[in-house]
Amino acid sequence: MSDMIDGSKFVYTYQPAWHGKGNKIEPGIKIREAVTRCGLDYDVVKAPMYYHYRYHDDVISGTGFTRAQNLSLLLRKVDGKQYGVVSDNKYTIMQNMEAFEKLQGILDDGVMELDCMGALMAGEIAWALLTPSDKIQLEVQDGDSVTQHILMVVNHDGRTANSLGTTDVRVVCNNTMNAAMNSELTKLLRIRHSSKIDESTDLAIQAIDVARKKFVADVELYRKLAKSSISRGSLVKYVEITLNVEGKDSTRAENIKGRVLDLVRGETAWDAYNAITEYTTHLYGKDGDKRLTSLWFGN
Repeated sequence: MSDMIDGSKFVYTYQPAWHGKGNKIEPGIKIREAVTRCGLDYDVVKAPMYYHYRYHDDVISGTGFTRAQNLSLLLRKVDGKQYGVVSDNKYTIMQNMEAFEKLQGILDDGVMELDCMGALMAGEIAWALLTPSDKIQLEVQDGDSVTQHILMVVNHDGRTANSLGTTDVRVVCNNTMNAAMNSELTKLLRIRHSSKIDESTDLAIQAIDVARKKFVADVELYRKLAKSSISRGSLVKYVEITLNVEGKDSTRAENIKGRVLDLVRGETAWDAYNAITEYTTHLYGKDGDKRLTSLWFGN
């Protein structure tokens, strides 16, 4: 059991991880069975916290046990592994099985498949990754494909919210988990361990499912862009309008246009779109956090 939980094993459907560990499972497997095969079907429980304390001549010593008010330990039920300290009244546990089974609805229409699933930090963190199925062709043009995974992360550390969203990173280990969390292309909803965690998770699933369907539809638009040629004049106009520098006669405006135009690697609207995307997600400004804020909420 411990070997399955500590992150040294995980399950995958098609492609093994770089570390070579894990067990292959058949495509189309139900989430419930995958959770069991991965060893993530353990329960996390709250246990009351006690302390023993005596203060005399600047010395603290124990004289018995007293219940810590409104505090509990998060423990893995099967072996008592400690995960964190939480408030009795404000923290609601969501089990791995309970959380991951909510992804089944997204899998049932055959557009997405379970890619892989695993655990980190001795089961303190568990995740599941969905990927577009082979039935969905996400290639815009020959050799140019786009991929959007759905990532669900369940945290039992007592501090961190659960996460659900889309990412371009295939999560198979701690390093790739960190890469996904820090990627500017990752969009995650945070789900707090409040009394409404079940309802909040359902709402997040609905939102991600809508985003997933929109992404598949967007690929059809990308294909049309890839077949649409664009003139130099139209390209310049597109950059000026999109980046809000139209009619601005300044060195900054010219530098922005020049940097974006240098990124255009073809003569189609798809090439122009990718140049804008690369500039706004990787080159705009000097601060990554401000860049992301500008990309999501800016002009």
